[in-house]
Amino acid sequence: LWDYYEGQQPVPKGEAVRGRPNNLLRVPFPRYITEVQTGYFLGVPPTLSYERPEEGRIYADLPMDHLLFDIGRDMSICGEGFALVWLEQSGVRVCRCDPLTCFSIRGGEAGEPLRAAVRLFKRPDDTVCGMLYEEERVTSFTWDGQRVALGAPEENLPGHLALVPFNNNCQTCGDFEMVTGLLDAYNLLLSGAMDDMQSVANAFLALYGMQGTTQGDIDEANRTRILSLAEGGRAEFVVKNLNHEALAQLESNLRRSILELSMTPDLSDERFAGNASGVAMQYKLWGIEQVRLAKERSFLDGLHRLLTALSGGFALLGTPVALEQGQVTFYKNLPQDHTALASTLLSLSPAVQAHHSGTAAVGEGRGGGTAAQGRGNHGNGGVIMNEEEKQELETLRAEKLRREQVERARAALERGGVPQSFASLLAGGDDGDTDRRTEEFRAAYQASLAEDVKSRLPASAPVVTAPLPQRPRRGIRRLR
Repeated sequence: LWDYYEGQQPVPKGEAVRGRPNNLLRVPFPRYITEVQTGYFLGVPPTLSYERPEEGRIYADLPMDHLLFDIGRDMSICGEGFALVWLEQSGVRVCRCDPLTCFSIRGGEAGEPLRAAVRLFKRPDDTVCGMLYEEERVTSFTWDGQRVALGAPEENLPGHLALVPFNNNCQTCGDFEMVTGLLDAYNLLLSGAMDDMQSVANAFLALYGMQGTTQGDIDEANRTRILSLAEGGRAEFVVKNLNHEALAQLESNLRRSILELSMTPDLSDERFAGNASGVAMQYKLWGIEQVRLAKERSFLDGLHRLLTALSGGFALLGTPVALEQGQVTFYKNLPQDHTALASTLLSLSPAVQAHHSGTAAVGEGRGGGTAAQGRGNHGNGGVIMNEEEKQELETLRAEKLRREQVERARAALERGGVPQSFASLLAGGDDGDTDRRTEEFRAAYQASLAEDVKSRLPASAPVVTAPLPQRPRRGIRRLR
């Protein structure tokens, strides 16, 4: 997969015919897919909010923005990324590890819990070495290609896994791993088409009615650029007929299939015009949004492990913090029309000045509201929207409220041991309505389940009786 990303993958053409061009074209579709997917997911770095200011300050001092983006790119390529945490006298350090030299080890129990992680590297004498990271210990080893020699284990003082894996999704698949066959077909098509185009320059000259032509005549024609043809004779080049329309159609179909099946939008498509509405843009980005949500769910597990390992290191150095308790917020990296926004603000500058004092009072009344919140409240009060924009805004608000209530109902059902598939049916108009409906359904479900179990139980204990005598096999007796 890394070869695909770097454009070094093989082109399955087979052995080329002697004298025929042998082009090996590799279109960097994997790099395009990875950069678009990673940029949409982590182009705007996620933020963590803490109740204790010192925890937020410690997290801000860590190089997390670049680290998380690099790990996200590794996840997109290989399906898994790794971060290594270690302690120095100067403090806690964290860095990205090459996913080609790391792998995780999971148990065979239900849920496949993470047991350990391994990192391989080479010494200057080309000896293959490695480190086995566990929560309790860290063990070095060497590998001679056949056997592994373990070194003396060392205690892992922080008590958490130091080599933290990040999964791209629950299948640990890369973003273009499922379309590698289509990528090979696309490169093969372009390479073959280029071979055919170059073969046209190596065409044969056919002379009709010139049976007596000698090599000297051909050399003279090449020198003078003049052919002396007999009566009724003619000359033409024999070339391979190319169906350019069929090649263009096949290339277009492969390109569209690669992007559609990898859930990656084609940014060169005219449908991504700047005049598209917000709802229309959301429908165009629906596929990549599903990929982003799957990435977010898997990424949170690795981020929680990483923050837990960092907290253990800081606690060991005398700074007890709980970085893993921060509230994580992800952002979609969408294009912004800054020119239109600036024009709107300039046209509304009198209204902005008139409402500025009221907006500031609202921000202060909320007890330290952020500047972004103040701007958002101010913009809603001053921007004049048409009916279509108002309807679109109300639709987005209703969808957001619906998603929040569904998540609230799902969490309540999970705590009550009820299947979460009923969450969409129990979402109410507000938190109180959702809690009431969920509690009533949970009680009714558990009561119904108890009654169903009771109805299936026997009324009395089973009685063991002797088996019935078998009926004689009449057919066999008659034959005898």
